[in-house]
Amino acid sequence: MSRSGKLARRIKVVDGRFQYRLIAVSLSMILLGLLLFVGITALYFAFGRAEGKAPDPQVLLVILPPCS
Repeated sequence: MSRSGKLARRIKVVDGRFQYRLIAVSLSMILLGLLLFVGITALYFAFGRAEGKAPDPQVLLVILPPCS
């Protein structure tokens, strides 16, 4: 095997720490968005019940259209 072949395999194209940090930030943003959505939805239903009227679940269809 040629010497350049051995060296070519040792060259890193992407820094591993940067890549893992980027993945962690992306997953954190997805999780934060999900938690924010759940929190706002829970507050909507809590305020609806506190007013004495049942919250309208049809409002969620505007945010989450049904899958076909």
